[in-house]
Order: sequence, then C-alpha cells, then structure tokens
Amino acid sequence: MVTFATCQICTGGQFREFFIKCVTAGNTNAIYYEGLYAALIVGPEKCIRILQPNVPNHDLSTLAVGIFNVCIGNDKEASKLFQKFAANHYDLRSDAIVGLGADLE
Repeated sequence: MVTFATCQICTGGQFREFFIKCVTAGNTNAIYYEGLYAALIVGPEKCIRILQPNVPNHDLSTLAVGIFNVCIGNDKEASKLFQKFAANHYDLRSDAIVGLGADLE
C-alpha cells in the first residue's frame, strides 16, 4: 500500500536523505523498503543485491529475494531461499504466512 509517508522516502521525497542514512546504518526494515523500491526503478537483480544483507534473518526480505529469483529465472536459488525462509520463519503452507501477507495491506 502506497501512502504519503512511503512516497516521501522515494527519490525526491522529503525524508529520502534520512531514509538512506537508515539503509546505510543497516536498518533491516529500511533495507527491505529500499529493495522493493529498487525493484520498481532498476529491476530485480539490483533489488536482490540490496536485500541480500537481510537474508535469512528478515522474513519479508528472504521471501522477496526468493520471489525475485523466480522472476529472473533463477529457480535453484529461489528454492534454496524458500527453504531458508521455512527453516527460519514460517512454513509456506501455514496460516502464519497468510497472516504475513495480510500485514502488508
């Protein structure tokens, strides 16, 4: 969901400079949002590189990197990431994963 606040962390936004400092400092949520933003602007390969420091500890980043690997045809790496996600976070067939998706709305 795009809100006024999320628009303000994008290029040209009021909070972009502060947001980039958060990314540089290693804030996992900031890295996650920057990775998703990069996917829209420069594509999934760059997105994967940005999100990689969060894998496997950050659940949404791990899932996103797996999905982006599927998008670029890197199925073997995607499979490894989905296994890491299941081992560190939630089984992909569980109710918890449905709740994770609901939290994104």
